[in-house]
Amino acid sequence: MPDTQVTEMDPVEFMRSKAFVVVLVLSVIVGVIVSFLSWAFLEAVYQVGQLYYDHLPSSLGFDTVPVWWCLPALFIAGFITAFAIDLCDQLGLATPTPRDAARRGAHVAVQHLRAREVVTELTARHVIFDFREPNIIRAGCSPLTTRFVDVYDGLQAVAALG
Repeated sequence: MPDTQVTEMDPVEFMRSKAFVVVLVLSVIVGVIVSFLSWAFLEAVYQVGQLYYDHLPSSLGFDTVPVWWCLPALFIAGFITAFAIDLCDQLGLATPTPRDAARRGAHVAVQHLRAREVVTELTARHVIFDFREPNIIRAGCSPLTTRFVDVYDGLQAVAALG
């Protein structure tokens, strides 16, 4: 094997190089695009909230938002979450999510030895789950954005990846 000589580059010289400037410009472009997409998502969530909590009640003839207005959404979230837990049981997926509705939120956790790889594979298929250390695949069950069929299809995909 030929002897290769490693030369050290001066950091100041590297920062003045064309390659560094190209990488810096690309980083700025990617950062701006990601920031814009993040803002657009948050704006969409805000607009849905405005529609549900401000515009819809007044369109239905209420002068103010009724005290009970959030209860239907919470009720639906509870059903979606309970459905997801039951589906995990049917599919043989281990879930540490509390069975008692008073002790859980609108997320369902699935334990999987290859959780990180499974979430990566699902994301490539446009099935969106969160990964949590050390081995949790987490499904969000928001009543405003999640349908029962989304939960069913998503958990079926998790089970199929074994």
